[in-house]
Amino acid sequence: MGNFTDPIGFPGDLVPLTFVKMFSSSAATGLVLDIFKQYGPDSKIGLMTSLMMSSTETIFYTMSVYFMAAKVQYNSDIYSKFFDFLQFCIGTSAKTCNIVGEKEWAGLFKIAEKQGVVGILYTGLERLDKGQGPKGEVLMRWIAQAQTIRNRNVQLFRLSADIVERFGKDGFRCCILKGQGLALLYPNPYMRTPGDIDVWVSGGRRK
Repeated sequence: MGNFTDPIGFPGDLVPLTFVKMFSSSAATGLVLDIFKQYGPDSKIGLMTSLMMSSTETIFYTMSVYFMAAKVQYNSDIYSKFFDFLQFCIGTSAKTCNIVGEKEWAGLFKIAEKQGVVGILYTGLERLDKGQGPKGEVLMRWIAQAQTIRNRNVQLFRLSADIVERFGKDGFRCCILKGQGLALLYPNPYMRTPGDIDVWVSGGRRK
């Protein structure tokens, strides 16, 4: 594989890891240990391996777990409306909102909670015409959670900037991985459901 990937600067030894990581984190860890043993953890390929492991997800495993936990049924009308509205919220579809009644909005909110996209869908609510969105208790719960998500992101963005600044003063190069870094790609970075802060630091283990 190196003959195809080396010209673009991607080591051939990382190709198996790229595919295995999508299915099994434990199997990928075994490949990582082999790479570290052969090249060393502070080598170029070792650093690339660390970045891949820390900023990627076992997507097929995660999807199956999420869908089972949420009891996703693709023939369900409410899930169909959920995915349509999600596309509207992230700006990939201009389809008019077809959710009618508080019962459907309550069902949509419940799915959004399970999938961790309450804030993302809230950005879509703000774009709806007057009278189209939820009312009463559902709306109040949505606003409350969205505000909590925003406040938490404000705090984490400040902490992220402080971490980078402190490492920089001590002579370390670093970057923010996953969560807060990826949030900057969202239509509203403050509406992504936050977690922790993942930091990659350059300089080797001894330093």
